[in-house]
Amino acid sequence: MNTDTISDFLASHEWAQETKNKYGHVVRRFVAEVEDDRPDVFGPAALLEWISSHDTWGPYTRYYANFAVAHWLRYRYGDDHPALALRIKRPKKSPKKRSLNFEQVDQLLAYFDTSTPKGRRDLAMACLFIDTGLRVSEVARLSMDYLFLEERELSVIVKGGRWEIARYSLYTAACIARWLADRENIAKCNRVFVGIRTGRKMTREGIQTNVAKWGRDSGVGKLSPHDFRRTFATLGTILGGPTWVMMVGGRWRHHETFYSYLRSISLEQIDPYSPVMAVMKNNRR
Repeated sequence: MNTDTISDFLASHEWAQETKNKYGHVVRRFVAEVEDDRPDVFGPAALLEWISSHDTWGPYTRYYANFAVAHWLRYRYGDDHPALALRIKRPKKSPKKRSLNFEQVDQLLAYFDTSTPKGRRDLAMACLFIDTGLRVSEVARLSMDYLFLEERELSVIVKGGRWEIARYSLYTAACIARWLADRENIAKCNRVFVGIRTGRKMTREGIQTNVAKWGRDSGVGKLSPHDFRRTFATLGTILGGPTWVMMVGGRWRHHETFYSYLRSISLEQIDPYSPVMAVMKNNRR
């Protein structure tokens, strides 16, 4: 199969680039492992068997693998392909998602060895993640051309292909400035975050691996870049950030999406807002 055909398939859909990357990965595996072997007799049972054979794929990955392959088969063979009958149900979202609390943020930021360029880079990256709620792909492609330290702002292409602005704190700006002093003698490209040894841009996968290591080595536990986006929404809300301010800060366009990032807020966090306790404190004699 000519790879140009897959590229044309992805280009024919108005998916976000991140989505195209995920779907493209699945379709390329499907083509390499299955499609060249009699696609005309490949039915729903065979497709389900192929998806299920990938032990490392979780429920959501299997769901979007079904979706990606179905679109590919429709693109290549039309609406009558038998495997299109397979419909893997979208998995239900967990009622609670991972995010860091204030103690864990403190623990993580204290973990980085700022006597080394790698430690200074990773601290700057972690602060930027937590301060802005940027996605991993957005941090990976962040360019020096669109990083403005004096204004404490940056511009980046976000999910959906549009440009957005993010703002970060004075502390994060100071951490970034310290890293940029190291970067000047290392970088071989215009990305903000580069490999210490290579000077080349850090990939999405490389950052994900780094973040997972931060979680393990710092004692915070399992950690992914998207946990920082939930952390931004959750801790900002707990600190009293109005919904519309937090949505602007995290570049959310819909209330429903923003609220879905708050599922990690625990019931114990309602304690300071108890009406009864407020009355008792005011009536204390």
